[in-house]
Amino acid sequence: MIDFSKLNKSQLAAVKTIDGPILCLAGAGSGKTTTLTYRVANLIDNNINPASILLLTFTKKASKEMLDRVNLLVGSSGKYVEGGTFHHFATQVINKFGERLNIDEHFSVIDDNDSIDILQSICNPYLVQNKIGQTNKKLIFQIISKSRSCSKDIIKKAITF
Repeated sequence: MIDFSKLNKSQLAAVKTIDGPILCLAGAGSGKTTTLTYRVANLIDNNINPASILLLTFTKKASKEMLDRVNLLVGSSGKYVEGGTFHHFATQVINKFGERLNIDEHFSVIDDNDSIDILQSICNPYLVQNKIGQTNKKLIFQIISKSRSCSKDIIKKAITF
């Protein structure tokens, strides 16, 4: 039996929801990971097959922590819960179904460092240097990444009259 005494009223409501998705909006350190791991434990406690549960997050560290917490709560059945990062899961899906999606079997995922290197090779003559003569490629990459995630154009088009 799971001890839910650590959870507040909102967390408990999310954890006890068996059917359908939940949306957990909360600030850092507010207990989102606790809520998710207890929800997984409660699903397993309610005879949901652990192998049918997918627990995704943004970082490897957070993923490991969530899966470890699930294992602490439910014991050996927790090892059947699938988990990882969104990128890792997407890569697995592409590996498994890529042929059906017409994706080359030798596809590669470009990480942040690869993106910065590509940016450097394309834009090298145009990159601005800082006060000590270094190009801040990482900052430029972050600006481009932020503009894409916010669907904002970072280049203002010239207005001609």
